[in-house]
Amino acid sequence: MSDISIIGLGKLGASMLAAFASKDFQVVGVEIDKTRADLLRQGKSFHLEANLEELLAKHKNNITITESFHDAIKDTNTTFVVVNTPSEKDGSFSTKQLIPACQKIGEVLKEKNDYHLVVVTCTVMPETVRKEVVPILESESKKKLNVDFGVCYNPEFIALGTVIHDLLNPDFVLIGESENKAGDALQKIYEKLIDKPKIQRMTLENAEVAKIALNSYITMKISFANLLAELCEKIPNGNVDAVTESIGLDSRIGKKYLRGAVSYGGPCFPRDNRAFSLTAKLHDCPLELPNLIDNINNNHIKHIANIVLQYSNNGKVSILGASYKPDSDIIDASPGIEIGKILVDNGIKVAIHDPSAINNVKREYGSIFQCSESIDECIQDSNACIIVIPWKEYQNLQEKDFAKMKDSVIIDCWRIVKFASDSKFKIIKIGIGN
Repeated sequence: MSDISIIGLGKLGASMLAAFASKDFQVVGVEIDKTRADLLRQGKSFHLEANLEELLAKHKNNITITESFHDAIKDTNTTFVVVNTPSEKDGSFSTKQLIPACQKIGEVLKEKNDYHLVVVTCTVMPETVRKEVVPILESESKKKLNVDFGVCYNPEFIALGTVIHDLLNPDFVLIGESENKAGDALQKIYEKLIDKPKIQRMTLENAEVAKIALNSYITMKISFANLLAELCEKIPNGNVDAVTESIGLDSRIGKKYLRGAVSYGGPCFPRDNRAFSLTAKLHDCPLELPNLIDNINNNHIKHIANIVLQYSNNGKVSILGASYKPDSDIIDASPGIEIGKILVDNGIKVAIHDPSAINNVKREYGSIFQCSESIDECIQDSNACIIVIPWKEYQNLQEKDFAKMKDSVIIDCWRIVKFASDSKFKIIKIGIGN
């Protein structure tokens, strides 16, 4: 008998599979996409994720991949639901995959006699688990919550590219529980997975609010740091790094995410911020802060794009960095892409490079950008170059690496360029006063 079943082996689910297997759990993963399932059976990943393929191969004896809900759930006592919950137009999270998955789980629970724990890990709107998930499980299984089965809401706070590390080294574990028995069972799993985990247990609803609130707070820190960067650019001798380094030493603030550079992007922060705003609106508690943060984030993209336009000479601009962060091939709401679109709208020819995401850029934006396989190709004959994402490949660039530029202007969003003081290049550093 296996210990855990995981429904949905996407970017998070596949990493959870590997992480649990690495700690000697017997894990059964359910993936209905046959191509993806076959890749995982071979120990291969369908996306860029550190250590995933290594752990899949090393712990393959602890892993079973199936396309059958029944086969996975009937011989396990805990099921994690990690299906996709994409954003709807109004900012809410779709349950179009979650509800059918829970129906199938309920059908299997109907055949079981022992207590089963269902853990919803995918991000949902507050009240979803109690009002939508639980009724489906009860109706399909003909069993009662907190008698025959328990439910927890257990979102993970991870970043794509470092998911496995984040799973095994979390700041804390958030558990929303339908009852103490359910929370106790999930806590025991985490005590085996993680050394001395910090666990916060609460009601299902409080955990749902906490998930989107935490990410919204992080977007606030990022936006505040970017406001400081814009201010420091206007002040002689201003330096955003000096300011954020100092205020980050205050324990009430902290250094994480407090570095003025580019706007936040990716598949989580923007949508969680919008969901937080919608949640408040739906409960007759409209909050101005999430909307203000979104506006600041969008305006900061425009601010950087306007700086680039000043040095473009209506020619070609090269963009280094198309993923939303280093060590990822995800381009959702990528600042590099967003800046590039503004430049194109202003008649600028844009070449773009990224160490990992360039194929994704070609697929979605190949019609408007010159997608370059090499840095040399990207910067050749460009009037200006902007470094948007601090990939290590860009941090090691030397002055000679920019020799093929037409003009000698570099916009450095993360202040990683370390040229000699007598360099012929004009380096515009975001967050530094001139």
